[in-house]
Amino acid sequence: MTTSLTGRSRARRALLLSTAALGAAAIAAPAASAAVTLDWSTANVANSAAPADTERTWLGYVTNPARFSAKGTASPIAPATGPTVTPTSPRGVDQVATWSLPATSGSLNPIALTGSMEFQGGVRFVSPGPAPADGHGFTITVENPRIVLDPVTRTGELYATGLRTPNGPDTAPVSYDRTEPVFAFRTIDYSFRADGSTSLTLTPEVAESLYVFPTPYVAGRGPERRPNTFGSFTINVPLNSGPKGDKGDTGAKGTDGRTGTNGTNGNDGKNGTTKVVRVQTSTLSKAPFKGKAPRKVRVTARNSSKTLATGTVRGRTLTVTLSADSKRKQLKGLYTLRVVGGKATAKVRL
Repeated sequence: MTTSLTGRSRARRALLLSTAALGAAAIAAPAASAAVTLDWSTANVANSAAPADTERTWLGYVTNPARFSAKGTASPIAPATGPTVTPTSPRGVDQVATWSLPATSGSLNPIALTGSMEFQGGVRFVSPGPAPADGHGFTITVENPRIVLDPVTRTGELYATGLRTPNGPDTAPVSYDRTEPVFAFRTIDYSFRADGSTSLTLTPEVAESLYVFPTPYVAGRGPERRPNTFGSFTINVPLNSGPKGDKGDTGAKGTDGRTGTNGTNGNDGKNGTTKVVRVQTSTLSKAPFKGKAPRKVRVTARNSSKTLATGTVRGRTLTVTLSADSKRKQLKGLYTLRVVGGKATAKVRL
């Protein structure tokens, strides 16, 4: 769909054309997003036999090879890309040269006609001298343009820097700045393409007399000719040309995976140490000590102090654990009970 924006026209939908700072390297190097570009297209034609205001463009004038004509060249200024057009290049209304300049920053709203956008590179027009036999002796460049839209007047302007030759043929070129606009745009068209890309096409006319271009290319000249004297400017916005967005939220946890297969059995462990603990409980013929409170005791042979077992005695009940180095499985016979931490002893039969 293509819609023309002229004078007081209104549009119902808004489209935002924007570009992050891409830099010169984005033209040559692959990027995550396609570059926004400004394409300057114009026919290479200067047919003096055609009816008035037809088939006479600025590019055709610069490269005209005829006698006493400019005999010049038009070429891109890096990082702009496009052809170098010379007097020997093909000529005619269907021979259109296009120079492409990468965007560096800015944003434009073509519905509200607001915003501005910066581009890098340019186009150089050079006619040799001495004039008039060998050319017209001038250098004109349009470099690093900035396009500005005005929502009040519903128009736009192109500001640039570069070189001009205001003092006549075969004089040294001088620089100009963005004090005045180079081109004005009274007609602006935007297009939505089926693949999601968009474009904004601007029809140029000279903005200020003798600011950049010589006579007869004075203010307002351009659209009165077919094709337009200075061609057209198109801002192309490829699909998904914006900068990379922020990282999205972490997604929900996925379902648990299946249980894996059992691992292999480990190596056998070392053999353990067997420890036998022998506990013996005996009921004595009478209580060896007075009172009902339990007493900790050692069991020794009658005529020895070596401990054979340790335990407790309460009344007539004696419970002891045989010493680990004892070879006996059970104590039998007469033994001495010795109270631990005391001097009391008693003879008992087990």
